[in-house]
Amino acid sequence: MAEGDAGLALMCGYVHACLPEEAWDVTAHHFLETAARAAERAPYLPLGIFSGLSGLAYAAWSLSRGGQRYGRLLDEIEAELVPQVITLARMLSTGGGGVAVSSFDAISGLSGIGAYLLGRLDRDNARGALEAVVTALVDLTDAGGGTPRWRTPAQLMADER
Repeated sequence: MAEGDAGLALMCGYVHACLPEEAWDVTAHHFLETAARAAERAPYLPLGIFSGLSGLAYAAWSLSRGGQRYGRLLDEIEAELVPQVITLARMLSTGGGGVAVSSFDAISGLSGIGAYLLGRLDRDNARGALEAVVTALVDLTDAGGGTPRWRTPAQLMADER
């Protein structure tokens, strides 16, 4: 959503809510469709809400008019997203101390993904993924008598690029 068509779709959806007579939902649909097609072609998509798969899902869900639109798109995104989120959450829960901020922050990590999943609690798969996310985030607070697991050592602070 940060710099792409999904973010533009979301913005157009909000403009449409303010000015429905101007049919911004049509423009929002165009941007969402463009974002979905780009996601299909991408060899890899990160999971984060800022620039990843959960961001595309959030945009689609926000534009869905309470689930009346984009059901198939959301099903397809969540079929990819949910298993990967559960795997990531379990890895984070069972890992050792010292983790990268990007694995749990609101931009690229589990906190942002969890924010999307909170809106999808009516779906069993999303609820299960959210439970895994919350468990992983709580597990990061375990200090085990020492430093909390969420502590990010210096070597994990730099952007991988």
